[in-house]
Amino acid sequence: MRCGRCPVTDEELVSWFWGKAGQASEGLGNLHPALFHMLVVGFCAQALVERNPLAALRGLWPSYPELAAQIGFLVALHDLGKISPAFQLQREDLTAAAREAGLLPDTGTERNHSRSTWLHLKRSARSSRTQIAHALGAHHGTFQSPDLTEGVDGKGWIEAREAAIDACARAFGVDAGACLDGPPLSTAQVMVLAGVTAVADWLGSDRKHFPREGPSPRPLREYALARYTLFQSPTWRGLG
Repeated sequence: MRCGRCPVTDEELVSWFWGKAGQASEGLGNLHPALFHMLVVGFCAQALVERNPLAALRGLWPSYPELAAQIGFLVALHDLGKISPAFQLQREDLTAAAREAGLLPDTGTERNHSRSTWLHLKRSARSSRTQIAHALGAHHGTFQSPDLTEGVDGKGWIEAREAAIDACARAFGVDAGACLDGPPLSTAQVMVLAGVTAVADWLGSDRKHFPREGPSPRPLREYALARYTLFQSPTWRGLG
């Protein structure tokens, strides 16, 4: 990756890194940027907390005005690991823009994007980040094991993921550092955050409510505003 090119722009994050797609034979109609899915899942989590914080968080967090947005931001990071060479290379037909920009090597190490999320977030020595990484890395139902070999992506990929974290923080109107480097979580909070993430990911993957963008995605700000507005609408019943 271009090590001197930091930060990666919002436009590049959207156009370079796919997150969901149909079969190669289906063309690009089912293509969806990783960052778009991350935001939708985060907005799902935010809505769950806003509508019933006691049920969503089991009373394990103190109630304050920014709580729902902060939880939404953290949950949005669940698919951060899709911004990694090994995940992107699973569909080489979708990597043209990234390759043209000189981003992709011929091989990647960690193909499990949940584990890549975990590896990135726990790079910091702070216990809160390690605990958040543990929760988000389990969004497909399995906590990541520290006993496995830990692959490391190059510097440029770390920068791209950090740019995605910044983009999510702006979308939720929160301070990324304050959210990630806050007080340590209890074991119960880690388990609840993992559960909220899994539920929000299931809801946010519903293509009936959240159709894929296709080959010409909207600008990030436009997409984020449209999805945030959807969740704030009193007539929307996507959460039951």
